[in-house]
Amino acid sequence: FGEELYDEVLKEGGHVYHIHEIERDGVQATFDRIYEDLKDIDLVYISFDIDTFDASYAPGTGSSTFAGSTPRELMPHLRKFAATKTVVGMDFVEYNPLYDNRGQQTARLVRRTMLSFLTGIAMKKKGLEPDWVNPVISGDP
Repeated sequence: FGEELYDEVLKEGGHVYHIHEIERDGVQATFDRIYEDLKDIDLVYISFDIDTFDASYAPGTGSSTFAGSTPRELMPHLRKFAATKTVVGMDFVEYNPLYDNRGQQTARLVRRTMLSFLTGIAMKKKGLEPDWVNPVISGDP
């Protein structure tokens, strides 16, 4: 991802949020920035780099990120984002099955990440609040 391509994405109105920003600012602050950057935009296309996750969770990538994010950190935010915005499409990049381990750990993480987004999309369609948690799961009566 060179400087020219990065400039082109920005020129077209796209946003790139790097793992370095997440590490520096924290997950919540990064998502606060995402919401601020997209406050006037409802329709979004998501391109999610699976190598955002730490290499111990996602070994099946061509460019592993050491000291990257954990699924526990990101999944609730991904679900909430998809429950807040109208997702018109998404893709998952940087997964390489040739580098994945025998347990297909990264493939399962891609699946789980996709399900987090899809859950948020379903919540929005049903009119549920983005922070909604099923009472059975939350422990509330």
